[in-house]
Amino acid sequence: MSDTIIAAIFGLGGLVFGVGITEFNRSRIERGRLRKESFYKRLQAHQQAFGQCQDLGIAVTDIDLERIKNIASEGLKWWNYSCLYLDTVSRSEFLTLFHIAQKYADGVENARRIIWEQLTKTEKSILRGIRMEYLPEGCPLPEELQAVI
Repeated sequence: MSDTIIAAIFGLGGLVFGVGITEFNRSRIERGRLRKESFYKRLQAHQQAFGQCQDLGIAVTDIDLERIKNIASEGLKWWNYSCLYLDTVSRSEFLTLFHIAQKYADGVENARRIIWEQLTKTEKSILRGIRMEYLPEGCPLPEELQAVI
């Protein structure tokens, strides 16, 4: 083979190798970006779920059945649109809590103590649901979360 053909083969091989490295690097950067975006969406969903629990806790403390009913309804509606961003345990605990609250507000159950127990379990699961393995590489965990997780 002539030197020109050999040089062309090596040149083509180098080009293919270079493109492969570039695509690999682009893919790695994109995965990191998506992981970071999903972490912040998960964090936002966990924060919203925690806020819903706090609203429900205040209504249960005040024994305001109409408000409990409204919060339970809004919580279940929120769950329908946001539950996939919650971790599995938080998703289950949240749904259970808001179904119990709805039944309590409708007079089906006199379950005030059960609501408090479930509310505590749900809040703890939500806080634990923001786990370190979902934190994007190179992003420090905020100090206020470090004490909880």
